[in-house]
Amino acid sequence: MSLRIGPGLFLVAAVLQYACGPVGRMHSGGAPVTWSIGSSDSPTGASSLVCEGGASGPCVLRRSTDDRPSYATFTLHVWGPAPTRFVGTMFVGYLQDPDPRRYKSDVDLTSNSQDVHQRVFSRVSSVAGEYEARFHLEETGAHLAAPRVHDVTIPVTVR
Repeated sequence: MSLRIGPGLFLVAAVLQYACGPVGRMHSGGAPVTWSIGSSDSPTGASSLVCEGGASGPCVLRRSTDDRPSYATFTLHVWGPAPTRFVGTMFVGYLQDPDPRRYKSDVDLTSNSQDVHQRVFSRVSSVAGEYEARFHLEETGAHLAAPRVHDVTIPVTVR
């Protein structure tokens, strides 16, 4: 018995991959840790890519106002051979939240040779200025002789 995949099924799979995937590029076995930032005018809408790890250019977000809120996504992407564990924290400072403790998230992700991600989505600060997103992760796995540390700080301008 042979399995034949028609062009219609291929198109549906491609659309689902694009529609359901995170903003930014997925891993294909490259860097073990990367990130992306997206923006949106809707609290439930899809984000448009603003910047991502490995690309040049600044990360600039539009500030929220009472009559025009702005939203942003920070996505942390990890990849490693099965199983690779990434443990640490991520901090997203450009959010508008009355409790700044919510800016920090614990990270505990395991990749089994696939892209795994953790995402934060919230309203952007109403105060223009220089902010940052940062993460500190420790990567462990049988393919590493010793844990590998990933410390990254991303400058973000809110205008």
